[in-house]
Amino acid sequence: MRPQTLSRILLGAIAASLASCGKVDAPRDVTSADGGSPGTDFDCSDEKSAYEALRVATGADYLELRESVEEGASTTTAQAGTVCASATDAAACEAALQKARATTGDLIACSGGCMRRITRTLVYTKGDAAGVLARPADVLAFVGAVDAPAKAWFVAETQSGTSDVSCRAGAIRESAAGYTVDATGDCGAEEVVLDVARAGAVTEVSRAKKQPSTCGCACVGRRPAGLVARRPRAAPSPLAAHFVEMSELEAASVDAFTNLRRELTAHGAPLALRRAATRSARDEVKHARMTARLARRFGGSPRRPEVRALPVRSLFEIALENSVEGCVRETYGALEATWQARAAEDPHVRAAMAVIARDETRHGALAWRVARWIEPLLSAEERRLVADARRAEVTALARRAAATEVDPDLVRRAGLPDLERAKAFAASLEATLWSAA
Repeated sequence: MRPQTLSRILLGAIAASLASCGKVDAPRDVTSADGGSPGTDFDCSDEKSAYEALRVATGADYLELRESVEEGASTTTAQAGTVCASATDAAACEAALQKARATTGDLIACSGGCMRRITRTLVYTKGDAAGVLARPADVLAFVGAVDAPAKAWFVAETQSGTSDVSCRAGAIRESAAGYTVDATGDCGAEEVVLDVARAGAVTEVSRAKKQPSTCGCACVGRRPAGLVARRPRAAPSPLAAHFVEMSELEAASVDAFTNLRRELTAHGAPLALRRAATRSARDEVKHARMTARLARRFGGSPRRPEVRALPVRSLFEIALENSVEGCVRETYGALEATWQARAAEDPHVRAAMAVIARDETRHGALAWRVARWIEPLLSAEERRLVADARRAEVTALARRAAATEVDPDLVRRAGLPDLERAKAFAASLEATLWSAA
């Protein structure tokens, strides 16, 4: 199935729900209840806006964040500005930029709640110059005086080494000596306060362990085989709990797609499927980071998931997992994200879910492509069992949708479908997609 085809199906489900449940007002650009004022306060949960603010503050024409997961190929994950916009020799500037892109480094040691090891570099153009920030020491020369919140954010993330800047509203505050920055440490288990001086020195003011907790929320996504179940941690609000669990699940999905790529390779799957699985793993790293920032913005602390390594499984075992986790759960997750990108009142949630919805739609389409390749290779009895597992998961999802009252704050600010709309979504997918599979 092509992503465009699945996107049309998902949009059709949304249209059907609007007809049956009533339309919603257009999303409003509101000031969030925790004090954030979109458009006036710097906020790092929206990565695109954060790097645009950094670009403006440093006078650069163009910024490009490049990342690689573990030892994988480097790819662009954030951009701001126009390449070589003020260069007098654009060709020479662009050639220098290409050279900078080939440089590897370790700009940020631990990001997104320490979900995965990510190697990062930031390349830039500024006038006729093009360069790369590949080490923390490169940052201070590029940033200069720390005289803007975006600079304080970037310096704190790259110089502290053990902390992630919080994306809660008001987490970065100007002080007499520079900026005071709230952060987290120990993979989100500690609250950290940093001082960032005008000259760029970062000093840790305090560090305290957060209290453990035991509540959580239901999230939809691709769970890998070997995922270790853990008691959810308490969170200060349903919003925090939702995005904590979502971030942890997105991080676990990196393993799901890494394993899928490895197993597809072992079984001789087409190259296009293997490449799509690799791209999906990179997407999930991005999603884990984005949702971890949302979780921290609402006061939550995501943890790194624990996934046990397993040997390559049989085609039948892969098909079972793909049918349940991809064709049902991830497909529904793509629909839910598409709706959140439209319905969430919080603009930071809308911005994140717009990216996640696009990627998850592509992931859902990949699941159906894998099914189309793998299921003809199974025996008739195995195909029947795979179909039965898919129908059972559809039934379970519909039952959960009909029985789960969603917290009003999650419906309003995060855009999660309420009970009636979730029922309509599940029914529409059953009628247009799952029953025909």
